[in-house]
Parts: sequence; structure tokens; C-alpha cells
Amino acid sequence: AAYTEYGAPSYEAGIAHGGPIIDNVLGFRASVWYRRDGGWINNVNDTTGAITQANANYIGTFAARLAMLYKPTSSVSITPSFMFQNKQQNNISTYWPAYSNPGAGEFNDATPERIAIPDKYFLPALKLQVDFAHATLISNSSYYYRNETDSYEGTVYDLAYYQSLGWPNALYAGAPALGCGSASTTATEPCSWYPLLNATGIHLPPGFANYVTPNTMTNQQRTWTQEFRLQSTDDDSRWKWTVGAFWSLAQELSIEQLNDQNIDSLFAALYGPANTPDSIFGTYYSCNGQGTPQPAQYPVPNCDIYYNSNKSYDRQLAGFGEASFKVTDRFSVTAGGRYAKMGFSLNHYSNGYENYGPSAAGGSQQENAFTPKLGLTFQADEKDLYYATYAKGFRPGGYNPPLIPACGPGLIAEGFASGEAPLTYNSDTTQSYEIGSKNNFADRLKIATSVYYIKWDGIQQNVYVGGNCGLQFTANLGTAVAKGFDLQADADLGAGFTVEASAGYTSARFTKTSLGSLAEAGDAISGEAAINYSPGTNPPWSIAVGPQYAFKVVQHEAFVRLDWEYTSRNPWLAPVQDVNSSQYNPNSYTLPATSFTSMRAGVKLGSWQLSLFCDNLFDSHTVLNYAQVQLDPFNPSYLANPNAPTSVQQNNFTYRPRTLGITATFRQ
Repeated sequence: AAYTEYGAPSYEAGIAHGGPIIDNVLGFRASVWYRRDGGWINNVNDTTGAITQANANYIGTFAARLAMLYKPTSSVSITPSFMFQNKQQNNISTYWPAYSNPGAGEFNDATPERIAIPDKYFLPALKLQVDFAHATLISNSSYYYRNETDSYEGTVYDLAYYQSLGWPNALYAGAPALGCGSASTTATEPCSWYPLLNATGIHLPPGFANYVTPNTMTNQQRTWTQEFRLQSTDDDSRWKWTVGAFWSLAQELSIEQLNDQNIDSLFAALYGPANTPDSIFGTYYSCNGQGTPQPAQYPVPNCDIYYNSNKSYDRQLAGFGEASFKVTDRFSVTAGGRYAKMGFSLNHYSNGYENYGPSAAGGSQQENAFTPKLGLTFQADEKDLYYATYAKGFRPGGYNPPLIPACGPGLIAEGFASGEAPLTYNSDTTQSYEIGSKNNFADRLKIATSVYYIKWDGIQQNVYVGGNCGLQFTANLGTAVAKGFDLQADADLGAGFTVEASAGYTSARFTKTSLGSLAEAGDAISGEAAINYSPGTNPPWSIAVGPQYAFKVVQHEAFVRLDWEYTSRNPWLAPVQDVNSSQYNPNSYTLPATSFTSMRAGVKLGSWQLSLFCDNLFDSHTVLNYAQVQLDPFNPSYLANPNAPTSVQQNNFTYRPRTLGITATFRQ
């Protein structure tokens, strides 16, 4: 159980039990678990700021697992298992700075729609193992079934888009402005209602206080996998080897929708009755309770202004092998490789106003990949190990859904002369080199160190298309190098004091300028969480220190532990921050360094382990990442100085506030 400052309580409970059903023949283990993460971000009215739901970002997660082990003979083991998880998130965990005061513990989200994220999966699996005299055959089979519905802030996205349509050239080169409707006291741009959205929040005209265009992204995954592996088990042999085969078939369905039940009345108020969505985009929409087929094979679901459906199949067949040979008792050589045949196919169709009508496409991509591995190991003595490795890796390619015609000018500006994005992209590859050691000094200090260099070619780079597009595609555009070192240490200081520590340094940067200056040589590789103009998080320095003191309280084992984690600020510009990059956004800024501290103290009382904990001890609310809506690229003030920041709405991510709790574990 735990309590989060400024938020709601959290709790979790679970039980696991296992044992023999038939001694030495049949056994089982089963567990069930539930966790409630209390919310700490309020949903507020975007006009008044009044709380509409307190602590709205709560999460409930239920999980269960059952596994059995059947041994019909001493050399055969059969292990079926089944895993199930149901995660229900009530709202997203971001807050709007315009409506919040983090220093006072006020975290508010003004998104007009609630963004629930239900996520269910189950995973049945079967492991079969047959032991021979000097080898073991293992078969692993599994089926992964997952249904998830995710979302982004559709209303925010659309309001930013709608307010940009009235400027000259917004619809196409040479297009006049649309004019102003009844919500404006001026007849021509800038309309007095402008902006609908800026850094201070949402500003809707009278009569549209509850306007929403919710987004839903339906994601379905169905994945079959099968692996066979034969491996040596003779510990007396100088040779150790593994050979095997792998097969997988993954089917994924993704449907993205934006639903707007009041677009006609809003456009009439913004731009006048003559400038209806039908006159601007074409007749691709209906809110008649049935949906409008345009044409019949590509229907628009009722009230959807954006509909994008992609069904893909990802196939892979691979063979692999690895062998290790002890040249001497201390020196070993390992070599291995994997050859894979891969195929990817996509069926796509889209419709709706924001897609400029119906579009269908399909395509496939196939490729093969060989990834070798080589390793050298030297065991100087029982406490000192030194190693060096080389490995090649890859990520499979794929197929891009076609972009809408409005993306053409933005693509040309970004170096794609045809005005079209590539339909396919290939795998990107890495070649990594690492040397390291593991050393033990009198069992009082244990250190593991490594130095690495990774060359990354043909990077699958996500390209955001500016102008009147607002969509993304993937292309092989970048070349980069990541290099650095890692250090881990465990120290026993005596008298019950121990310390765990780690430090790492990484420089991950583009080494060549990408097509269309999408990334400049020297730019930083953005972290995985980079979204909507955020440079992402890829800090060069990361440090963690965990001192612990073990002692006894009335003959009971007890401990006190402190954990501190630090990541540094990135000193290099990401492409969205580099004025020379076509992805540059003047509103993007570098994320700060972070520091997170937690503390725990516990005691063992027979079969019980009790501990108190405090996470985020110093109540840090450092911005970990952020998301911004698209620019208003046709605003005359932006056109006059594209490098000047413009007011945009922003969402922030941060740590959960200080959380105090207690954990009790019983083992029998």
C-alpha cells in the first residue's frame, strides 16, 4: 500500500503457490496479482480550469499465470504455461503547464476528451525438452494475442489544424484565405477568434465550450512463434555448441480515427457558411448515424473526419548456430551466426476530410539478413575475466502507407523531389565492438567494465512532414556512431555496509547529413521517447549509487537502503533543435538533467518481510519529456521569422510525486 503526495492511494496484492501433484512426475505453479496505481493528475475544464475528475490518470492491472511441469520419463520435460494480463488506464499521465503549478503539487490536464487506454493480452506457451547423453533438444512454441486501444489528444491536434486553414496558401499554393465567420468581429484574417489554441490553453468561440474530436487508435497483435534448439551439455568437452531454427508470423491491425460530431457548425462559425468542410475537402463525411460510403468499399465510420486502417503481416524464418572452443583452459573462442529470410506486407485504406477522401494501397517488402558474432574470452584466474566481442545486428524493414496529397509541398521542402514518400524501407544494421572485464578483489570489491563502439547504417528514421501535412513516414536516411563505456561496482565495506554503483557514458550522434538535411552530421540521436518536436532523452552520462546498511533488531535481520539515480543534460542538438535541419522547430528545447532518490528500510520477522519505502524522496518534478502540437506554418508572423518561437500548446511528462508506502511479503 502507498500514498502519493497530491494524489490518490495505490495498492497491490498477489499470491503465488506451487508444488507437486504427482511426486517427480507432475507439478504446477500458479499466481494471481492485482495492482492499482492511484492517479495524481487532474482533468480540468479547458475554459474555467475547474476540476472535472480528480486524480484521473489511475491504472488498474490484473495478471494471472499458470504453469505445469510434466516428466513422463527422466529425460523428457513438458512445460505448458498460460499468462493473462488486463491493464485499464483511465487517462494519460501528462499535464499541461498552462493549467498547472508543479511547485505547489498542481498537475492538471485540460484535454477535453478522456483518453482511456485499455490493454489486454494472453500468451499460451509450450516448452518441450528432451535430454540425450551429451545434448538437449528444446522446442518453444507460443501464441501472443493482444488488443489495445491507445489515443492521442485529438481535439488539440484538430484545433491547431483548423486555425491554420484560414491563412493564404494553407490549402494549396496560391490559395486565398477562407475569410471569417460569425465567431469573428473581423471579416478577414486574422479572425478575432484566433487562436483556438496557444501556450496559454484552449480558446473556443461561444457555443463550443464542450467541443471535442476524440482520437482512438485500435491496435491488435496476433503472433505465432516456434523455435527448435539443439545444444551441447557435455561439461568435459572443449566444445560447446548450439544450433537451431526460428519461425514467426505476426499479424497486426492498426486503425486510427478522429471523430467530430460538430465540425460543420464549427467551420460555419470560424470561416462562414460558404466554407463548409465539404467545400474545402470534398464530401467524405457524414454524421447521419450510419456513416457514408465514399465509395462503398471504403466507408467512413459515422462522424469520422480521419480514418486510417493498416493491416500488416510480418514473416520471418531463420537458422542460427554458435560454437565455443576452449583453446586452453583459460582462453576460449566463440563464433556464431544467424541467417534470416523476412517478408512484410501491408494492406492500407483511408478516408475522411483530413485524408482528402478515399485512398487504398498495398505492398510488400522482402529481404534476407546474415548477422555474425565473434567473441574471445580470457579467464586469467578464478577472479579475473577479460573478453572482446564483435556482432552485427539488424532491424527488419517495412512498407509505408501512402501520404495524403497535402504532404507534397512539405516532402519537396525536405528533399523528396517527387513530392512523394518512399513506399518501402529496408532493414537498418549495426556493427558493434566491445571489450571488457570482470574483476573480483578479495570478495570485497567486484567491478565490471566495458568499452564499446557501434556503427549504425541505414537508420530507419521517422520523418515528420511539415506544412499542411502533419503526418510521418519511415525511410533509411541516417548514419550514426554510438560509443562509450559502462562501469558497475559492488563494494563490501564491512560492518554491514555495502554499496552498489554504476556509471555510463554514451555519445550517440549522426556522422553524415541525411537526405534533405533531415539530420545534420553531429546531431544527437533522439531517444525512443522523442515525440512531437521533443528532442527525446539520450543523456551522455548516467550514474546510480545504492548504499545499504544491514544490521539486527532484537535478533531480526534488518536493513536501510538509499538509491540515487542521475542522468545528465544532452550537450548536443537533436535534429529538431538544429536550425540547419529541415526538421527544425523553434519551440523545441533541451531537456534538463534529472535526479531521482528513493529510500527503503525493512526487517525480517520469521516468514514475513516488512519494509517501508519512499520513492521520489525530494519530490522532483523535473520535465522528463514533452509533446507539442504542430506549428501554424502559414501564420504571417511565422513566415516572417521561421526561427522565432511561436506559442504552442505543450504536454509535459514528469516523475510521480513523493510516494510513501509499506510492503509485506510472506513466504512459506
